[in-house]
Amino acid sequence: MFLKMLLSRLGKGSSRATRRPAPARRAFPGVEMLEAREVLSGGLTPSYVLDSHGNLYNTTAPTHVLIDTMVERFRVVNDSVYDMHTNGSLESMNSSGLGKTVLDSGVHSFSVAGHGLVVDLHGDGTLWEQAVAGSASAWTKVDNGVHSFAVADNGLVVDLHGDDTLWVQTVADSGSAWTKLDSDVHSFAVAAHGLVVDLHGDGTLWEQTVASFASGWSKVDSGVHSIGIADNGLVVDLHGDDTLWVQTVAGSASAWTKLDSDVHSFAVAGQGLVVDLHGDGTLWEQTVASPTSTWTKVDRGVHSFSIAGNGLIVDLHNDGTLWEQTSLASASGWTKMGTGVLSFAVAGNGLIVSLHGDDTLWQQTTAASAAGWTKLDSSVHTFTVAGNGLVVDLHVDGTLWEQSVVGSSSALKKLDSSVHSFSMAGNGLVVDLHVNGILREQTVAGAPSWTRVDTNVQSFAIAGNGLVVDLYNDGSLWEQTSAGSASAWNKVDSGVYSFSIAGNGLIVDLHGDGSLREQMSAGSASSWKTVDHGVHSFAVAGNGLVVALHGDGTLWEQNSAGSASAWKKVDSGVYSFSIAGSGLILDLHNDGTVWEQTIADSSTAWQQL
Repeated sequence: MFLKMLLSRLGKGSSRATRRPAPARRAFPGVEMLEAREVLSGGLTPSYVLDSHGNLYNTTAPTHVLIDTMVERFRVVNDSVYDMHTNGSLESMNSSGLGKTVLDSGVHSFSVAGHGLVVDLHGDGTLWEQAVAGSASAWTKVDNGVHSFAVADNGLVVDLHGDDTLWVQTVADSGSAWTKLDSDVHSFAVAAHGLVVDLHGDGTLWEQTVASFASGWSKVDSGVHSIGIADNGLVVDLHGDDTLWVQTVAGSASAWTKLDSDVHSFAVAGQGLVVDLHGDGTLWEQTVASPTSTWTKVDRGVHSFSIAGNGLIVDLHNDGTLWEQTSLASASGWTKMGTGVLSFAVAGNGLIVSLHGDDTLWQQTTAASAAGWTKLDSSVHTFTVAGNGLVVDLHVDGTLWEQSVVGSSSALKKLDSSVHSFSMAGNGLVVDLHVNGILREQTVAGAPSWTRVDTNVQSFAIAGNGLVVDLYNDGSLWEQTSAGSASAWNKVDSGVYSFSIAGNGLIVDLHGDGSLREQMSAGSASSWKTVDHGVHSFAVAGNGLVVALHGDGTLWEQNSAGSASAWKKVDSGVYSFSIAGSGLILDLHNDGTVWEQTIADSSTAWQQL
């Protein structure tokens, strides 16, 4: 088992480039995904708690009253409770749990707009707004092709399309009254003052100065890899140098406080606390949602982590054990969920899906339960969670399958055959590469409905803008300019041996002559910079920067994106290498020994495996 797990981590790199997908696009207003506790203003008004098992309680009285079960997230508006179930159904009820009405189904996420009516996003990218409070039939479709959405401080909807354009509604319940706010947007959030913050593909962070205007923007940060919104409504961002920062004054480019260093990834857990994973595999959680908060080390030996639908941490250890936290900021309150796990993800219902070393795929049926699991599938090579929250998996025989019902092992639909590899585009639909070099894009979520977008393809990846980049067998590199199009392509380079997507969402490619080049502008065929020579293979580390193996066996790590001079030699005598789940390097020496880096950018902090 250890050998298979090691090969799964090292073998993917081989002696050539390992491809790391661009960071998952996530609009962090989705962090309102869980109100673990909601207390209304006024006198003795209802308060609510959603526990780790999906049980929703009215906690106003000393004896808590269970009002609903299998709940993923909820909101309370004007004494009405709205909750989304793990099966995607949306319900409303009164504070006692009575008068339940099923409002909608197939819901991926929801919020409540300024007029008190519900807005929800379906798995097919359609956005809907209630026309009458409490009605299951009075809905208006207000937009299509939506990747994520949030409700701004003025109560109107802001949404991000699959083509990276950001839009704001100007009239409630309207499907036509929209204004384009920005382009080249990788992710966005609504900050404390109700204005939009967005992250561009080039790593610049922008904040609105005037609501609903496309021209009123201010650049507040650079070199940003990902963003989130803390519980106090201020922006948290992770830089390419692995430092984590929080804004202390809304709209300011200078009022930032460094929260932490050596951060590989971060997320916002229940109650708005920041969780981050360090390069050494330690997992830390804030004790208070504050720029001056202390940190608690909650776990070690962590390979990767995520936040489940209940707002608690799920993490995968280097030894293949999967764990789920049972209480916030706790180092001891953990339940072992499984063993022999190669990878995991959180499905649209907030429950865990895990791929085991024996190629079986499993999904939790009960949050925080080690026993409540259902085997979804067998002979699985890789899997992911699609934009509609359902599982897509590739079998070892090249067939591609997608769930039609969350959590079901029988509701699997075959999407395609003869598939070599697949990924999810920015619009949440599947892109797959056939063994004959044909590249296809799904046209309808959950359906075997495909359009051929390219041929003669050797490999492909999804860029930071959510569009496809592919490498032809003749060494030419192409970038899509419009999702789902077979003609809207731009040739961006030639003589390419392999390529990857850096942390800023732009392309890095290796030429046959050993030169390594980085794209400076998305979609550009001329804006490239040579950053290294004599390169045999390369990969993108967890911090989004490049690691390169030279022909002489020396291994180098970049310290600054796009730099030809900011490199550090981290190892010698290397035959091949890969990037571990922690974002650090695994390498195989010429003498057959395998080593793992324990601290990013270090030439001395290595341990022999």
